[in-house]
Amino acid sequence: MNEPQTPTKLTGGSWAATLKRTVSEFREDNLTDWAAALTYYAVLSIFPALIALVSLVGLVGDPQSTTDSLLDIVGDVGPASAVETFRGPVEAVTDNRAGAGILLVLGLATAVWTASGYIGAFTRASNAIYEVHEGRPFWKLRPLQLL
Repeated sequence: MNEPQTPTKLTGGSWAATLKRTVSEFREDNLTDWAAALTYYAVLSIFPALIALVSLVGLVGDPQSTTDSLLDIVGDVGPASAVETFRGPVEAVTDNRAGAGILLVLGLATAVWTASGYIGAFTRASNAIYEVHEGRPFWKLRPLQLL
């Protein structure tokens, strides 16, 4: 039997069989669960990264222009009420350089840790999808996730 050279040359029955196999594999691999896990870790890592970013800008930038720029960005991407919600915390961080240094260190450490959780979830999802057993022990795997 001749195999088609491109997907556009598949027959109607072949398309149906391909779609059926795709749906079957999608369900077997629990892709919606893996997508939810990856989304969770991605959202979880956003806030520590933002804390680190605002703290860094508070350390090296002009507090007033930094606050105005950040709040303009928030106003562009979010509702007007978000600007007032974020104004107090952003001003507190940018006005207090000593506190900004501590928040920078804590924000970076937390961002790295939560991002490594995302990498771990991605690794587990990839292993499940490709049906590969993770052979590396925890003490080898965790440092790779932290990089």
